[in-house]
Amino acid sequence: LGLASDAGIDTGSSAGIAVIPAITGSSLKAARVSNALFNRGINVQPILYPAVPEKAARLRFFLSALHTEAQIAQTVAVLQEEMLRD
Repeated sequence: LGLASDAGIDTGSSAGIAVIPAITGSSLKAARVSNALFNRGINVQPILYPAVPEKAARLRFFLSALHTEAQIAQTVAVLQEEMLRD
């Protein structure tokens, strides 16, 4: 979570769990960023209103022991880049 936090990504209160949100703040942004990441080889699903409040729309990442530190660092870098595209 330190990488994400350092990149300015809001992960809510997810410390210590394998499901990590990246809160986008709007359903439109969550859908756009999810699609952009998919096009760059990263599969992450958006969680949109009404499943969550509109301002709590997010991407939901599932981490496992099979993910490498390099994969996580690359994902955070790509996510940061795409989150800033507005």
